[in-house]
Amino acid sequence: MNTLLDTVHWESKEHPGMSRGQLASLAPQARAVFAARGSLKFPEDFNFQVMTRRQRVLFANMSRTTVLCPDLPGQGGMLWWNTGDEAILALLHRKCVSVAQEVGFSEFCVMCAAHGPSAEPYWREMLGEDFRCLKRWQ
Repeated sequence: MNTLLDTVHWESKEHPGMSRGQLASLAPQARAVFAARGSLKFPEDFNFQVMTRRQRVLFANMSRTTVLCPDLPGQGGMLWWNTGDEAILALLHRKCVSVAQEVGFSEFCVMCAAHGPSAEPYWREMLGEDFRCLKRWQ
C-alpha cells in the first residue's frame, strides 16, 4: 500500500449543530444544554487533505492518518493506528475522510491533539467499531 490521499471540501453552513462526537464527549448534564443552544458557527470553507500511510521503522508500526491543509502550513492533526494491515488501513482512511467531511478541519485537528477525558468518548463515537485500531495516548 502506498499513501492514500483524499481532498475534502468542507463548508460550515452545510453542517449546523454540534457534532455527534462533541455531544458524546460532554458530561450528561451538559448535553441537553448544548444541544438546545445549537451550534457556534465558525467561518470555514476550504479544502484540506486526509492522508493515510502504512509505515514501519524496524519492528515498530508507525501507521497513521494525517489531516493537513496546504493553505495553513504547520497546521494539522494526526491519528496513530495500532495496525499495519493494508485492508484495515484503507478502511480507516475512508472512515477518517467521512469524519473529516462531517466535522471539518479545525475540529478534527483539535481532537487529534486532545488527550483529556473528552478525547476517548469523542473518538469512540466518531470511529465506532474501528476505535479499537486507534493507539491509546498516555
